[in-house]
Amino acid sequence: GRYGKDSQYFYVRDPYSRLAGIASKSKVVVDSRTEAGWLLKDIVEPFMLLHMIPKGYALLHASAVEKDNKAIIFTALPQTGKTNFLIALLQRGYSYVSDEMVIVSAEGMAYPYPRPLSIYPYNFQANPGLIDIVAKKSFVKKQKIKAILPLYALQNISFVKHPTSLAMRVFQMFLRKAAFQYFPIAPEQLGSKVGNAAPIEKIFLLFADNSLQEPTIQEIQDKSVFAKQLWANIIAEKNHFFAETLFALQVGFPEKAAALGSEALNAGEDIMEKASNKASCFELTIPQKVAFQDVFQRCQKFL
Repeated sequence: GRYGKDSQYFYVRDPYSRLAGIASKSKVVVDSRTEAGWLLKDIVEPFMLLHMIPKGYALLHASAVEKDNKAIIFTALPQTGKTNFLIALLQRGYSYVSDEMVIVSAEGMAYPYPRPLSIYPYNFQANPGLIDIVAKKSFVKKQKIKAILPLYALQNISFVKHPTSLAMRVFQMFLRKAAFQYFPIAPEQLGSKVGNAAPIEKIFLLFADNSLQEPTIQEIQDKSVFAKQLWANIIAEKNHFFAETLFALQVGFPEKAAALGSEALNAGEDIMEKASNKASCFELTIPQKVAFQDVFQRCQKFL
């Protein structure tokens, strides 16, 4: 099964059935072949979050930049545009804070979490100039990226997106595996650098809408509701841990689950609200049928 236990460890399997054993809030043992991306996203970062919350800090699923000691944060569900905004601002003199997770404090500070940027096919579509930057003069890598883009576009055709036969479902799975690849790059490749911790000036919550012709932006006054949306976003991003692993742990090792401090999660939303109260908060709805550069041009005055 996916979960198991012995007298000391609670075991979780990665996508390739390799084991990670949870012993305590501070101790996890893993198979040396355990998939690193899964380990970071589904085990390490949730544990970080549980450690941070009692101290007044939380992780937010977001990208962020810093300039003149002011931080701007873009939070969204995947494939909405947070990395596209990040790239555009890094190329315009802003410093890099994070692409995927931002450390936020109840005092309204944003702290760098400088993992490499992850560039996906939809980022290349929004920023075609990235192909040369990521390829770094490698002809082979450039051709690989160019081969992936039409496969990614093919996924969005209606009969592929909503398969009605077993053959089409298999074809859809093949496309997803072939097209949904990412390429890590450093902020220096975009002419930027890792920034400093800074007070949060603005937080943008992004939504995608296929029916719009222009982006819409609305300043949020009710920070309580806004904070709930921010907190829901990080819980959704870490869904495998909080909706499955933690519940399974509570069944198998209730004393270990209690020791993890899972009840501290209730305080995470409070941290988000305190941070939001110190910043200007906006809801930005992005049209998916309009080129990102046009969207960015129209949003620049709010940044």
